[in-house]
Order: sequence, then C-alpha cells, then structure tokens
Amino acid sequence: MNKRFYFLMVLLLVAPWIAWGQSVWDGTTDTEWYGDGSASEFTINTAEELAGLAKLVNENTNFDNKTIYLGADIVLNENSENYENWGTAEPANEWTPIGKGNSGFLGTFNGNHHIIYGLYIKHNSNSGGTLGLFGKCGNVTNLNVSNSFIDVNVTESPKEKNSTIYIGGIVGGNGNFHNCSFNGLIVANITEGNITSLGIGGICGDPNNGTYNSHNTIESCSTNGEIRVSIEDVTLNGGLYYINGVGIAEEIIDSYNTADISVNIENVHSDFSFVGISGVGTSYDITSCYNTGNIIISGDNSGKEYPVIGIGGILGMGGSSIEYSYNTGLITKKDWKGSIYAGNILGLDQLDPAYPDYAFVFTKNYYLHQQGISSVGGNYYDPSASYDDEEGLISATPEQFSSGEVAWLLRDEGGYGQALDEDGEAIDATPVLLAFSENQGKEVYQLTLKSEEITEINGEPIYRNAEECNLLPTATYDKIMEDADPGQDLVWTNEKTGEVVAYGNTYTPTEDATLTATLETVYTITTKVEPVDAGTITVSKEKAQEGDEISVIVTANEGYKQATLTGATFTQKEDGSYTFTMPAENVTITATFKKIETGDSEDEDYDGDLTKRYRLYLADQDFYQNDEYDEEGLVLYSRHDKKYTGTGGSFTIYYEKDGEMNAGDYRIFWSKSANGEYKEVKLDEVSGYYQIRNVQSDVYVKIYGRDGFPVSNEAIEATEARAYAQANKIIVVTHEPMDVQIVSMAGAVVGNAKVAGQQEFGNLTEGVYIVRLGDTVVKLQVRN
Repeated sequence: MNKRFYFLMVLLLVAPWIAWGQSVWDGTTDTEWYGDGSASEFTINTAEELAGLAKLVNENTNFDNKTIYLGADIVLNENSENYENWGTAEPANEWTPIGKGNSGFLGTFNGNHHIIYGLYIKHNSNSGGTLGLFGKCGNVTNLNVSNSFIDVNVTESPKEKNSTIYIGGIVGGNGNFHNCSFNGLIVANITEGNITSLGIGGICGDPNNGTYNSHNTIESCSTNGEIRVSIEDVTLNGGLYYINGVGIAEEIIDSYNTADISVNIENVHSDFSFVGISGVGTSYDITSCYNTGNIIISGDNSGKEYPVIGIGGILGMGGSSIEYSYNTGLITKKDWKGSIYAGNILGLDQLDPAYPDYAFVFTKNYYLHQQGISSVGGNYYDPSASYDDEEGLISATPEQFSSGEVAWLLRDEGGYGQALDEDGEAIDATPVLLAFSENQGKEVYQLTLKSEEITEINGEPIYRNAEECNLLPTATYDKIMEDADPGQDLVWTNEKTGEVVAYGNTYTPTEDATLTATLETVYTITTKVEPVDAGTITVSKEKAQEGDEISVIVTANEGYKQATLTGATFTQKEDGSYTFTMPAENVTITATFKKIETGDSEDEDYDGDLTKRYRLYLADQDFYQNDEYDEEGLVLYSRHDKKYTGTGGSFTIYYEKDGEMNAGDYRIFWSKSANGEYKEVKLDEVSGYYQIRNVQSDVYVKIYGRDGFPVSNEAIEATEARAYAQANKIIVVTHEPMDVQIVSMAGAVVGNAKVAGQQEFGNLTEGVYIVRLGDTVVKLQVRN
C-alpha cells in the first residue's frame, strides 16, 4: 500500500463514521461479555468491552489459549482526524494498555480487519513502561489502529530503577503479528536519567525477544504517520536500544514503513551500548519489505566513544540477512555532531568476520542512490570492510522506481506490484507489496516494443500492469495515427508466438513479451441493443482485420428474450454464443429483444381476455436432498415479474442444470389445480425456457426428483409470505410477523403460530391441509 493511497483510504474511512452509527467510548468498562470465562472464544463489539478486556488482563486474567475477535470498528476518541494536535489539546479519553506490569495477554487477538480509531496514551513518569494498545501480548492478527497518538515523557530516571521503555502502536512488548497496521504519531522524550533498555516501533517495541514468544514474526504489517524520539542527558546501561519503523522480531516478512523517523541524541553516555535506528525493523531475517519514510538524525554526541549508532533504511544494525527489499527513504544528518554508521539498506554490520561461518546475506535489494550514503554504513569489527560491490545491494534511479522497473525486478521473488496508470506512469513513485489484498492484480510485466517503420517506437523496455493498459503514451499514439492512412491502425504481433495480440493502443499483458507493431488496415466492431436496456452484447474484439474470427455473446435482461441478431453472418454454437468471420469493412452488430408477456401490458402474444388473470404457483426451488445429490441441482423460476397472465396467455419457466445433474434426474409437472391431474413438461438436455401455453386457469408447477420422490409439493406465494409442503411437513416463510394457522380437512388445528422468518410444522399425516397466511387461504397436499 503506498503512502498516498493509505491516507486517501483513511480519509474515506474516518470521515463518515458518525453516519455509520459508531459510538465514541464513554470511558467506562464492560466485562459482562466474559461471563464465567469458560469459553475459548469471545467477540467484543464496543469500546467499553475493549476497555473491559484491559481491565480483565490487568487484573491477571491472561487469556492463555483463548481468542478474542473484534466484531466492529471502535472509536476511542472523537475528532481523531486531528490526532496530530493532541500534544497540546488532549482528547477526552486516555487509554490504559491491555497488559501492564507483570500482566500480559497471552491469547490471540483477531481484529477481523476492523479499525480502532483514536488511541491516546499519555505517559509522564520518572520510570519507563510497556505502552501501546496492548502492553504485553501473544498474537495479534488483522487489526488496524488508526488516527492515534502515543506521547511518552520519561525524566530524571534514577539508576536504581533500571528503567525500560517499550512503545508500540499495536503492542509495547513483542509478539506475533500478521496483517496489522498502525497509523499515527509516536513521540518519546527521554531526559536526565538511566535507561536499561529502549524499544520503539510502529507495530511493536520490546527488543527482548522471548519474553512472551521464543520465536516471533511480523508479517504483512505496516506503519504510517511519524515517529519522533529525543534522548538527552541520558546514561545507557549496556542494554538494547532500538527505534524501528515497523518493529522487532526474529523474522519480518512482507511489511513496510512509510512513517518519517526523527531522532535527536544529545550528550548520551554509555560504557558499551549500541543504538539501532531502522526504517523497517530489527530482525535476524528481513524478506520482501520496504521503507519509504525519511530518517533524520540530529543533536550533538561528539567526543563520546559510545553509544555506537547504526542507521539503516531497512535495518539499523545486527541481523543476518536482508532479501528482496528496497528503500527509497532518505537518511539525513541535520545539525548532527557525532559518529554514526548510516546505510541505505543496513546501517551497522555487527557480525565478526573473524568467525569462519560469518556471512551476512544480501539478495536482490534495491535502494535509491543518495549522495554520501552507501548501501551499508560499515562493519563494527572491521572498519576497512567495503560493501560497495556487494552482490545483492543495487542502486536504482528514481526513474527505475517510478517506471515500474524495480517492481518488475522484484516481482517473482519479492511479490511486489505497482499501480501504473494507463500510459505506464507510476501512480506512486515506489512499488507496493502484493501481500495486501488491495494491491492484488498489480503485477508488472516487461514489454519490449519494436517497429522497423515507426520511429516513435524505439525498442526500449516498458512496464505495464497485468490489466488493460495503453502500450504507448497517448500523445505518442496520437502522433503515429496522424501519419497513418485512413482505416489504418497499429497491429501488434507477439515475436515469440507470431500471433496478433492487440489492435490499436490497448492491451492486457499476461507475460513478459516482445511486441512488433505495423500499420495495417483495421476494421471496427460496434454494437447496438434495441431497446437499449433490454440486454447486452459482448464481443471478443472491438477492432479486427479481415478474416479474424469474432465471438459474440448476447444476454437478455430480466423480462426480455432475444428476437434477432443482425450485422454479420453468424454461426450459433452449442453454448448459445455466436461467431462470425470479419469482413473487409466495419461491422455494427444489432441485437433486438422482445419483452416477455406479463399479463399487464399490451404484449402482441396476448390473445385472451385481459380482464381475467391467472397466477402461476411455483414449487420450491431446492432439489430433493439425498446422499447422492447433496447440493442444489435445479433452478426453476417464472420469467414473470408478477407471475400473472391473461386468459389464453402463456407462462414461461426457466430450467437450469447444476453440477453433474441430468435432465433425467428430475421431472417437472403442471396442473390446473393443486390436487388435479398433472401433465409433464418435456425437458431437453440443455438449460432453457419452457412455456405452458393457452392458460385458462391458475397453474400449479411441481418438481419430482430421482426415483419419483417429490422435490416439494405445491407452493403458495402471498405478498409477504410463502408456504410449501414437503414430506410430513409444511414450511412457512414470512418477511414480517404474520398469524399462521394450519387445519386438516377433518377440522383439526395442527398448527397455530405467529411466524417471523421461517418455521416448520412437522409430523403431519398424508392429506390435504388448509393454510391461512394472514388474509390468504389456500390448500396444500402433504405426501409422506
């Protein structure tokens, strides 16, 4: 997801929340959903229930081996679109993390792709803390925290407190994260004290892997917004100190950061400490990740041997491999005095090359060339080590990023795509990950365009998405056509297969290919539907040459049937579609449709008394259920909107096979009365329309399944209800509460209820029953 797309999405999601009926948290807690705690799964739907989860966890209910599902979006503070101003204008509700102190949530929290808006945490103390939506947590999936502000101020932290500070937009500690995102502002000001450990990240912060997970992973996660950290007059007591765009984990996969990170370091003392600042995160293995956020380092820490500071667009320091990742964020030293290791991909390599098994793995990583910043800042144990020619660290130009070339280079291994407009220009200057559903289908293909005759086509590779696109920029195509003869257009041939793949300028790539263009006579195919809203015509090509075979599909809208198809010499295929051979001229295909008679219009097929109208009663549409046919096998319905016709008119029913069903597996019958003699409707082996002609009374249709078992018996349809009989029972379906009474022919009341929805009246003996649905009274026959 690119940065611009994300913020557009946030605006669309956030702006109308009041219209969606979302209520703002009132500051209270609700734990009633937890019950006696014996269940293994729970769903919470309100901010009060989310606060109740915090209360339960912070009172030592750890939810080990339990799962919490979020059932709705949640708003913790109103006007959260102004979250960036909450540093001076605090919102109403401050959040207490889920899991603090020694308490932790050890279960799984599944956000169901919902969003929590307006998280606000304010922490002013002389000691640290574990701060985020969660403090300590096990597993979090499918959760988005947006428009949120975490403000942490730690001052005068005494040495005996051994202060640790862990801050994360989702979890202050660590855990396993899949498909999570944080959008907001994290501000941390740490002054005048002693800090034992520090971890800050958009998703999670705790660098002490293993506290709750011995092997933790961040996958398909993202951070957007801003992270600001200031560390002044502080002593670092030899621990771990990391500031990450995304977070810290043993593995980080398919994740990205667009947040800008600014770090100010002034007069920081340490005997032996390292500070890592990463665009993506701190991890042993980082795969298919990217950073577009800028990193700014400022302050004065000159004259001090420690701490050692490593800044990297992907990884700040440590690790063992970075693969299929890229960085376009800039690393800037703003009024900085001191020593740092800064690299576009890796800041500081901490592995000692003296060890025989030393090998930091770089595989196909791209970075935007930046003056004065190399791919890797350096090696702590070997200051002379150079990474300039290291395989797997590749400098790319802005044009290579924006054209889609980098996305193409990373496509197969890294899973990247990039949204390009119809002329092949980047909608955003950087590729995007296909791991996120909104970017699916954005694969980039490389096309090499050639022509010996047309100078505007120069043979250079271009990059286009796997969707209909322009091969040439619109202006280039227009210039070519100015010099073309009347009737000519571009004809594109695949060099590998020799097949013509496109006419004109539009094409849908399915593979990397070399296409050769020639100017040739090309004819156009247009379509016309009469009446205009009666149906559609779909053609396989809109441009073609003489002799091309064109496929045509004609589809009638509800209430219409196809009458004629003109404009070419058509051949109808078994599936109902048509083909024709393109002549040496333009073709206009015209399909005319005829309205199916409804009984309340002046249809020309009507030859009866329109003052007398009859109704069609359809059987239930579900095919008879048995072991062999456990899916719906038949679709049967009337083509009449109101299911009425006049005397002498016709009823048209539609029959459609499903799956492996054959026409011989069921039979359709009709009768003039519910209990009268039924006549069989002869079915062909193909789906289609079948008419019951010359109607002189109401018509009842029923379906018999295999071995003579009835699919269902006669059905009735009232304005707001429907009833039908099956073996030993009558089923009633209503759209609103309705009084229903069922009486046998002997006068016994066998059913009497107010039905809202669907209700079965079972254990009925074979026979005829009188059914009253509100004001409608009919007879149904039950067979056993």
